[in-house]
Amino acid sequence: YELGWKEKFVLDAEGNPTTATKKVFEMYKNVKQEIKDQLNAKAEAVQIILTGIDNDIYSTVDACPNACKMWKSNERLKQGESINVQDLETNLF
Repeated sequence: YELGWKEKFVLDAEGNPTTATKKVFEMYKNVKQEIKDQLNAKAEAVQIILTGIDNDIYSTVDACPNACKMWKSNERLKQGESINVQDLETNLF
């Protein structure tokens, strides 16, 4: 679910929906609880993924000037080898 501009039905004086609509900008604070739950679950999943990434991957990405080198070093990292700039310069080619 994405927050943003949505067409909402306008309520009449008794609170019943009418055929008229208006554009409303949805924000977290003004959506239904089930939508908040979906957004919270997605945010939690992203947080779990990001916190599960080992810090070694960040140094690997910083040390690689191109995708090919990064791919090779990530493959080595998955096999348990340590990755550093000297490894990249001397052993990957």
